[in-house]
Amino acid sequence: MSVKEQLLLYPFLKVVICFGFGIWLGNFLFPIVPAWVWILVAFAVLFVWLVIRKHCFLKSSLLLLVSFVLGVGWISIHRLKQVKQITSVEQTYDAVLLSDPIRHGKVVQTRLLVLNGRLKNAELQASILRDTIENAYKILQVGNIIRCNSVVQSLESENIFIPPYYKKYLQSKGVVATTFIYYDDWCLSSASLKELSWINQLRIKALLLRKETLKMYEKQETTSDIISVLDAMTLGEKGYLSSETKNIYSASGTSHLLALSGLHLGILFLLCETFIKRLRNAIVEGALELTLIWGYVFVTGMSITILRAAIMLSLYILANVMKRKPLMLNSLCLTIFILLISNPFSLWDVGLQLSSVAVLSIFIFYKPINNFFLSFRLMKGWLQRKIISVISASLAAQIGVAPLIMHYFGTFPVYFFMTNLIAIPLSTIILYGSVLLYIANALPVVQLLLLKGEFMLTHILNLFLRYISTLPMAQVSHINFSFMHILLYYIIVFCISKIIHYAIKVDRSLVNHL
Repeated sequence: MSVKEQLLLYPFLKVVICFGFGIWLGNFLFPIVPAWVWILVAFAVLFVWLVIRKHCFLKSSLLLLVSFVLGVGWISIHRLKQVKQITSVEQTYDAVLLSDPIRHGKVVQTRLLVLNGRLKNAELQASILRDTIENAYKILQVGNIIRCNSVVQSLESENIFIPPYYKKYLQSKGVVATTFIYYDDWCLSSASLKELSWINQLRIKALLLRKETLKMYEKQETTSDIISVLDAMTLGEKGYLSSETKNIYSASGTSHLLALSGLHLGILFLLCETFIKRLRNAIVEGALELTLIWGYVFVTGMSITILRAAIMLSLYILANVMKRKPLMLNSLCLTIFILLISNPFSLWDVGLQLSSVAVLSIFIFYKPINNFFLSFRLMKGWLQRKIISVISASLAAQIGVAPLIMHYFGTFPVYFFMTNLIAIPLSTIILYGSVLLYIANALPVVQLLLLKGEFMLTHILNLFLRYISTLPMAQVSHINFSFMHILLYYIIVFCISKIIHYAIKVDRSLVNHL
């Protein structure tokens, strides 16, 4: 298939690249060029596109230009809205806690969702000064509603002193401002969640449900590292992970197990499909699968990586229901476009970048790598094929994400392919066990046995990864990988893949000629 045919087959690829580039450029141009100018330009180009009836190439180019200009305008509108909505003055408001407070020195930090006033529906990163006498802050937990009196500073404010990378991180998570609350400037409130939109109300209920599930783990007598890994792996709660545990998973190349993503949702989807496909009704099957997938997404806190996987799976399910062949690259691009429309700052979310590039890399490189390994005679058995499949997927994903890992974290795990051979099957069993825990809710004895099994498997996984992380050269550290290095890396990978593809094509033509 030629490059032109590939571009026609995946139209969303060009659109999302132009839209994303527009967001990136618009972030630098704000506030030099007003948002209304970009919207006016977009409508002007769109008008020209509608008037032109011939010249297909020109129409396609104008449509991509519209996508680019809309990207610039969209990020400008979002930044302008934050500047106008938030003023650095003292104000009183009610807010609900979106996360359990975490102690940092003299303060506890948490995420707040404002219920009323000018800041209604805004998310704040709050630092609450600890009262060391009464320790009132200890009663705070996710779902509590508090009344605060504090100065709220927009992330767009020139007077805010936070590192640029942390500002981008907060914005990618939907946070629009920060605030510092003194220990005597807050109290519990009786305000109602009904003031929020239905989606935010559902979100709070999901967080409370997750909190109840976390309590089920915490009631058991076991070590904190086992509970924290289970919390992260099954429910997406990474707040309790120790620095040591994070370093072990990073050094062994299995950090993706602690961040809910397509791997986790894909495992659960396969489990659901195994039982649901017996219904033999595509519409009912699709409806049940969508309900279970999005139910899990809500319970786990709707992180952007799990949202990306859920939207892609939803498109796959809808395609099956309509008896259409799903195109993974189109689904990926449409998913990224939806997420960028929802929050343009998601472009700088490291988790979204890593998960999207991993999917794209698997799409491009998995099949050639897998076919290369299967060409050997010793790789014909069922077990060998499964092992090769895991290795191929790990290598394919690593080709894409390696430069991003080195750029953002300055490290590279050497034994990632070996650890994933053990870690992925173990994590799959752990995830299946967590599903069975919910099913066995009415049978306490069975549930307790399943929980003990979960703890044992997680302990084995932690011991194995700890051993891998202590091996010589387990992780290459202190890597300085700039944006230009990333660009050069991808150009080299592209050139090498084209050379290999051309060599295979020439080899096949020679074989056919002979």
